[in-house]
Amino acid sequence: MVVEGSWRHLRFTKGGFTMLINVRSGVIDAALPDAIGFAVDIADHVENTTGVAVGVWQALYGRPLGSIAWSVVVDSFADLAAMNQKLAEDTAYLDKTEAARSMFVAGSFEDGLTNIVHTAGDEGPMAYVSSVTALGLAGKMADVAEFGADMADHVNSVTGGTVSFCADAFAEVGRVTWVAGYADAEAIDSSQAALAGDAEYLERIARIGDLFAASSGTTVLSQRLN
Repeated sequence: MVVEGSWRHLRFTKGGFTMLINVRSGVIDAALPDAIGFAVDIADHVENTTGVAVGVWQALYGRPLGSIAWSVVVDSFADLAAMNQKLAEDTAYLDKTEAARSMFVAGSFEDGLTNIVHTAGDEGPMAYVSSVTALGLAGKMADVAEFGADMADHVNSVTGGTVSFCADAFAEVGRVTWVAGYADAEAIDSSQAALAGDAEYLERIARIGDLFAASSGTTVLSQRLN
């Protein structure tokens, strides 16, 4: 799952990678209130220790039940490495992460690092985010990048919501993700209705088979917890 962390006041333009999203996710194996309380508490601790804002998210659909993710946005990998080094030297943080062993499924934690390629729209408060992930075909990545940024622009023009187009820094080569933010549940309904009635959007979707691997798409809806 790729989700927004602290995208407030950030603006991006087509033409190159400008920011990185780091997402750590895991699956709860404890009472939901206890695990959510832990997730929010450790995010607050990381913010206070590093000065980097942390988003906490619960996957509602598209991931295993109980999936939780923490997300941060940084300018560069060097900044992320400096942040992680500061946490590695913080005994209180290490004690908190040790406590997570009893609250999450063993082996379920995963880190992702994603380049933000392009963002369309002015960001407002985001209570929910949806992400659509696909795997670009080898040899067509230039076309995939152009299609991805243009699709973000088009969805923004139809729905009025903020849409970012991202490309994985690691993991599967060619994997890209669109991330859309919503202020509330009603915004999800209105955006889906607007896209379903937009002929150009449907035509663009029909062209996806020329650029992406079949059956490679994944859609996730997540709710912000902090």
